[in-house]
Amino acid sequence: MVRAFGDRDPDGWQLAVMVLVVLVVLVGGTVVAVRTGRAGDDLGGVVAIAATGLLVSPISWTHHWVWCVPLLVLGWQRSRLLLLAVLATTATYVVWAVPGDDGQELSWHALQVAASGPYVLLGVVALAVIARGSPPPHPVPRTVDNFFRQCHVRSMGEEVRNAGGHADSTVTVTPVLVADLQVEGEVMPVYVHVIDHPQGRVLVDTGMTELHPLVVEAFHPTLYPLDDQDLDVAGIDMVVNTHLHADHCGGNQLFAGRPVYVQRRELENARSQDDYTIREWVDAPGVQYVPVDGELELLPGVRLVPAPGHTPGSQVVVVTSGAGRPVVICGDAAVWFGQLNEPTDEGQRLIRALDPDEVWLAHVREPWRPSRLGAGTPGR
Repeated sequence: MVRAFGDRDPDGWQLAVMVLVVLVVLVGGTVVAVRTGRAGDDLGGVVAIAATGLLVSPISWTHHWVWCVPLLVLGWQRSRLLLLAVLATTATYVVWAVPGDDGQELSWHALQVAASGPYVLLGVVALAVIARGSPPPHPVPRTVDNFFRQCHVRSMGEEVRNAGGHADSTVTVTPVLVADLQVEGEVMPVYVHVIDHPQGRVLVDTGMTELHPLVVEAFHPTLYPLDDQDLDVAGIDMVVNTHLHADHCGGNQLFAGRPVYVQRRELENARSQDDYTIREWVDAPGVQYVPVDGELELLPGVRLVPAPGHTPGSQVVVVTSGAGRPVVICGDAAVWFGQLNEPTDEGQRLIRALDPDEVWLAHVREPWRPSRLGAGTPGR
């Protein structure tokens, strides 16, 4: 801003503008860092607070290039555009392309000022990427993902302990990667979830098993169908569709003859509304829907709860115990963590009102966890 004003010691309205900008960036960046950290995204929180500090301080970014390391990791995981921007900014030395000796920077024209500030733009872009609350979208090969999931069940599996009137033994929730979608130049993974319960094995959503022209045109997906994975498809006792968009019901035909639970309103909308889903996937041969009206206890400690928002007929799966907080599998009721940090629709507010211990999303590898401070309060 000193270069833009052409004055090393601005005063009056120029000083006021500088102070205002610094305060806005400081408060905004701190809010992003705190919310990101509370949501369990340590990398995002570290980069947010680092970028904020560099943006509001008079210290040259080129004197502290250690910030490049976490920013490169963030770009690799979440935004190819950000990754390229980091590499281009640090590798080209563009800031040295304009004369800066003997106070020359105070007389720069607009293009020279812009050329000297790519790091500022980079910091703003990084904060924007983090604030989106997007999941780390880097695709993982299926063999690696299967290994991760097996380790996750052994060491981090979500457990619901013995409790009268609830789940009567250990219950685990396992994410299964079934597709990678291309969305706005980034990779968005698609996960379904397996609930292993003493009284039955439940699959929540089914992903996609084949390509369809409409899906290819919109998302250019890479598929990892359930019947090609180390999953005992025949061992699934029942299926739950959180909703009937194509990436959630495209594998329903694999479970012909087994009950598929879906809210009645969702099923009616999928069968009657144009441009809602892929109709032939919804009514694939042998698929037997069980229309649900409102809440339903599927198994002891496992219930279906309507969560309108993403679609009017969306539902979530709530796994509860008498002693602990519930675990929620929410489909697309929330697509990224930010929608649970600050819920905006009925379904998201319902999830927060449940005061869950964890929430499994369909497009994020790890579950969302609320802050322990004010965890049950929406938007905190």
